Amino acid sequence: MVIARAIILAGILSTAPAVFADAEEQADHTAAQPAEPSRGNPEAGRALYQLCKTCHGEAGEGNQKQGAPQIAGQADWYLTRQLENFRAGLRGNASGDVFGAQMRGMAMTLPNDQAVRDVVAFVQTLSGREKTASIQGNAEHGGEIYRQCATCHGDEARGNELFGAPRLNGQADWYLVRQLEKLKNGMRGRHPADDRGLQMASVTALLADDQDVMDVVVYIGNLP
Repeated sequence: MVIARAIILAGILSTAPAVFADAEEQADHTAAQPAEPSRGNPEAGRALYQLCKTCHGEAGEGNQKQGAPQIAGQADWYLTRQLENFRAGLRGNASGDVFGAQMRGMAMTLPNDQAVRDVVAFVQTLSGREKTASIQGNAEHGGEIYRQCATCHGDEARGNELFGAPRLNGQADWYLVRQLEKLKNGMRGRHPADDRGLQMASVTALLADDQDVMDVVVYIGNLP
């Protein structure tokens, strides 16, 4: 009996190093895997959005008087990036950017990254509202200009995450005009850490004057 037990014990001890080695390897492999970010919770985001709706509206439709764009229908990755930019000071810090500074203050009320994901998840449930034209321009000329923009934003201006280009189709024309003007005059897209902003600011060199801005925005407004 004693001999049998000794043989069993010897067998266990002989395999222990391999078992422990496998366990350590598995633990190392598990530790090496990056933790997946948690998804946004739209119900938690609903509570956070109560402050946002003061400017962006119940349906995320935006409000020109408040300088707030429509956010319903915009891609979650883009909304997340812009909120992160505001919170980090990459956007909304330029001198004279009143609406940007206002939005940065609102973004700072989101306590952490999870709160950003939550409010963005809720915005994805909003329907927005159909836009009406508020500016005039030459859509045909705007279409010629837009050929360059389509490389990133797409033929129908629905955006492209690969290029970091947001959806423009369906956005209020007055807001697109304001942002193009900001990109041209240095109020947006000049922070050295804002790679996408710097890229877009350089592209606005294609717009020779205010009429070009109006024309390309009118063209975007006419897209299906």
